[in-house]
Amino acid sequence: MVAAIVAFSATFAIALGVTGTAYVWHVNMISDLGDGLCRIRGGRWICSPGFAMFNTGMVVTGALLTVGATCVSRLWGRLFGGSVVVMGVGLMIAGVFPAGDDGSVHLVGVVLALVVPGLGLLVSAIPRQTAWLSSRRLTRGGLGAVTLLFCAESRLPGTLLPRGAGELIIVGCLLLALFIEAVPVLLAPRAESKHQRRPAAEVSAGSTG
Repeated sequence: MVAAIVAFSATFAIALGVTGTAYVWHVNMISDLGDGLCRIRGGRWICSPGFAMFNTGMVVTGALLTVGATCVSRLWGRLFGGSVVVMGVGLMIAGVFPAGDDGSVHLVGVVLALVVPGLGLLVSAIPRQTAWLSSRRLTRGGLGAVTLLFCAESRLPGTLLPRGAGELIIVGCLLLALFIEAVPVLLAPRAESKHQRRPAAEVSAGSTG
């Protein structure tokens, strides 16, 4: 899961750093970096010489998310874990079908990658699901609510924020939520190992006494 976050962040940063890339953070959509042509589309100037690398990175990120979420689905539950699996599938679709080549299929991928995990985060805040989800419920629910709010706002005729800025907020909320949940998963085996070693040490100390 953390690997997927790193892969996405690296892909985004490298694509921005390619010479000739045109990207205005509050105007352009992230998927503009995957467009293979330099042109005006949707009222935005788009030019991304690193489009092939960006789309490949999206597919890799999606695959890592799908595998990672599948591995922790027992901890995260079917709804939340399943929504992250769908998120991964959506990223792979968006990477294989860039917005400039097949906008309708790309949009399906974007909905799966952004809206579905937002719903998963919101639902995961409901009590009495898995033991893992009993903690950090308000954080997940809040991030899910903000994600869905800006997803809905982006479809309005007149937006409160520029679409590029709104999308960055959506993606930021999802990445933060995944990071908050993924780090404890990585730390859990270490904590369990320390817990198992402690009784052994106590028994040894008791026998010595």
